[in-house]
Amino acid sequence: MNENNTILRFLPIHVINPRANKEKSVDVGEELESLINTLGGNIVDRVVQRLDNPDKATYIGKGKVSEVIEIIKEKK
Repeated sequence: MNENNTILRFLPIHVINPRANKEKSVDVGEELESLINTLGGNIVDRVVQRLDNPDKATYIGKGKVSEVIEIIKEKK
């Protein structure tokens, strides 16, 4: 919880280059989630997107945006 006694909910989106070292990519994601937990946040789910280059319009791609929207609707 934060100073206002509200629970902060997070949906981390990990964008990983498919050619990057998989273990290192996992470590970065785990570090982010550890920081969220330290903040007192509740991780409701996680999304992983493997991309060579970020999508210019949405960063993660239209299909992944749709997936994120569905997860948010489910977790409300």
